[in-house]
Amino acid sequence: MNENTKILLILLLAGALILSPYAFRIFQGNPYMINSEAYYNIRVSGDDVLQDRTMPFSILNFFNQNNVIFNKIIPLFAGILCVGLCLLIMKKHNISEKNTTAITLILVSSPIFLYTFLDLKYFSFTILLSLLAVYLIASKKHLLSAIPIVLIPFIDFYSSLIAIILIVLYILLTAKNYKNYRIIIIFGIASFILTILLNNYLGYSLTGIPIEKTRLITDVGAEVGFSFSSLILTLIGMILLWDKGLKNLLVYVLILSLFGLSVFNTTLKAYVNFILVVYAGFAFVYLTRRKWSIQIIKKVTLLLIICSIMFTTILYSTKLASTAPTPNYVDAFKFIKEQSLENEKVLSSMENGYMIEYYSDRGAFIDEKTSIYEPKRLALLNNLTTSRNLERTEAILKEYSIRYIVIDDAYRQKLEADQGLLFLIENSQKFKEIFISEEVDVWMYTG
Repeated sequence: MNENTKILLILLLAGALILSPYAFRIFQGNPYMINSEAYYNIRVSGDDVLQDRTMPFSILNFFNQNNVIFNKIIPLFAGILCVGLCLLIMKKHNISEKNTTAITLILVSSPIFLYTFLDLKYFSFTILLSLLAVYLIASKKHLLSAIPIVLIPFIDFYSSLIAIILIVLYILLTAKNYKNYRIIIIFGIASFILTILLNNYLGYSLTGIPIEKTRLITDVGAEVGFSFSSLILTLIGMILLWDKGLKNLLVYVLILSLFGLSVFNTTLKAYVNFILVVYAGFAFVYLTRRKWSIQIIKKVTLLLIICSIMFTTILYSTKLASTAPTPNYVDAFKFIKEQSLENEKVLSSMENGYMIEYYSDRGAFIDEKTSIYEPKRLALLNNLTTSRNLERTEAILKEYSIRYIVIDDAYRQKLEADQGLLFLIENSQKFKEIFISEEVDVWMYTG
């Protein structure tokens, strides 16, 4: 098989894997988008009027995102282009064909890669531009590389912080003469400062950093995470590629620090994944080339690694395919839209927030951006769900215009554990069940 054919097959595989969750979903008879940040990005262009939030400036807000091309096709091609750029970058650095193949196959089969390019996420575009900048730098086209670097902060300011740190790290590790990179540094800093000034002028403060509390490994329940098998290979690769020296030590410390910090930010996970798979790929090739005293153990070990990676990918893809919203969820949210007034809010789990806002056109009491914009509301939510004091509960519901409560299986378990709000809903006369289905129920506060 020649090199061009192999590259084409890898790119086709990347596209097929990105599309696989929606293929499984359509086969199950569910035509709706998978629950993700895409729901928020599609609904909000500029300011979030529904939730009364001022959003960071992004040039993507000038496009109509509520269509199949922008929400599905463009992210798909962005993912394929990222794989292509990775192949070109590795070729520039004379990485062997076997290592390149192993690295790209581990990359395209990683859960975080599928999640990143599944649908519209702003940080997927910054990753594409970051890889383009790295490729141009590797090609000694310094002036051209300044173009994507300038654009990155104007697409997603927060992910640009990560991008700039990693691009600077790449320059420090690969450059022999730093004078050639002055233009990149000057344009990058200027773009960054201009973005801050523009956001301040538009009334948005960039002081709040998006912080999430997530799990790292998909195999143990992380919604967005790394494959356990790939992490083992990464650890082996880092040990194999260890080279004594201060520079190498600093690189390893930085990589491990970024990996640890990625538990607080999904965007950081996506960037770190591109680094970790390089070590994983080297480790896998090493295991295939290493002489084993018992060949059957070698074959079984390699087979187990391949099957483990494939199993994680398939399991994650089918998990995404079965996530909310299903038709029952959408029917419930649309029922709320018809039933409610525009100023009335909906209470449910944080994970349901984006979907509720998109389909019901009503504000959710909490969603996955609440921790950034209204962090105090999370403590208030805890008081709301754990209290059995009806007067105190009613005071919060009235103050925040909460009229509807959406309860699915996952949120019911949470409310049962809190032993407060669910008790009042089921035992007081102030709540009425107005929508019932197999997966989700809607209660209305009638006080």
